[in-house]
This record gives sequence, C-alpha cells and structure tokens, in this order.
Amino acid sequence: MTTIYFTGVGKDLKWAVVVGGAVSEYFGGSAYAIPSLSSLSGALVMDTRGLEYVTIDGSDFGPSGTTISATYGQGSCSEYSTSTCSIVSPHQKASCRTVAGVGVDLVWCLTIGEQTSEPSVPTTRYTTPIINDVLGAGTKRARTEGGDYIMLRGDYFGPMDTTNFSYINVEYGPTASEYTAVGCSLRVEQSQIECLTAPGTGKDHSWRVWIDGQWSAINVANTSYAAP
Repeated sequence: MTTIYFTGVGKDLKWAVVVGGAVSEYFGGSAYAIPSLSSLSGALVMDTRGLEYVTIDGSDFGPSGTTISATYGQGSCSEYSTSTCSIVSPHQKASCRTVAGVGVDLVWCLTIGEQTSEPSVPTTRYTTPIINDVLGAGTKRARTEGGDYIMLRGDYFGPMDTTNFSYINVEYGPTASEYTAVGCSLRVEQSQIECLTAPGTGKDHSWRVWIDGQWSAINVANTSYAAP
C-alpha cells in the first residue's frame, strides 16, 4: 500500500477513489490543521494611517500562493481586517499590510482555507497620539460655566471612519487630569480634535488626550479660565 501526502489547506474535504478509470461516490470530511500563530514582528508599533507590514510566524499556513487574510483588535480579532496578505515562507510565515486605526494590545488571527486561528499571544499597537498645539477661544479666559471651543492639533489621532467618538477622551487642568472636555470628536483625520471646555476655574492648565487605550504625553498649554 502506498501512502500519499497532499499539501494544502481547508476543511470539509471530500474524497473519491479512482480504480481503473471508475470514480467512487465522494465520502469523508477531512480537514487540514487550523493555522497556529507563535510570534509577530515588523511594524509592532503601527502607524495610525496603516500601510505597514506585520510578519506572522507559526505553523500550518499552507503552501506558497495560498489565499490568506488577517483580522486583529483589542481582546479579539474583530476590529480590523486586511486581505493584503501573502505567504512568505511556505507553511510557517506570512506578511500582512495594516489598515488605518487606533488602539493598543491588538491580537491577531489568520484565516486560511476557511479556518481561523486562535488569537495570537503577542500583540501589536498603533502609535501613541501626540498633541502639538491647543487652540481656540477656550484657551484664554474661558467662561467658568464651560462651553468654549477648543481644538487639539497633533498627530496619530486615527482615521475618520466613524461618527462614534467614545474612544476619544480629553483631560486638562494643573496636572492635566482635573477636567474632562465635553463633546470631543475628530474634525480632521489623524490631526485635529475639537471639544468644548467643561465648567471650571483656574489657569496654567495642561492637556492630554486618550485614544482607545493610549494617553498622549502632556502638553503644557497654560490655558486658563476667566478670573473672577
């Protein structure tokens, strides 16, 4: 008896026996092993604009030319997806191009032959946001009842792909944590956030922004409320 091994990927695979030119009915329902991820390399700190490459090592990725896609996100592989993936080393290494996004502690999954791996133990993250300038009417002698306009100008704020900006939180005050700005939203993707000041008092306020799990460095903007 001769045993033949076939290279491939997939599940629910049917078999038929050919004897003397006659083909049997299809039978069985075998599957190749589900892909398994062991390590990530490349753009582990990913630009929020995407278009960088993460290399994924593991096993059972299939031969060269296999169709492969990736998903990734915080805690589960459900926030971002990319089909710009390829096999770099047969069965063991793949490369995928990132998409625009934000966040930290992002686990990865590969889908190959309709089978999806378990989430990776290693993680990636997007670049930490940066505040370069704090602008607007609320920067000097802002009304103590709040409601004055503030614009944060910086970088790595993420793409304009949603109308739900609950992942953005802006704080300010003498230690950049006393007040929380109101109604913050992304005005220009990656570079501008707009908010309204909260009710408050005082001067020499610094600012910071939290975007999907990551705080920016504090910007010593020295903004102020109006004196009594």
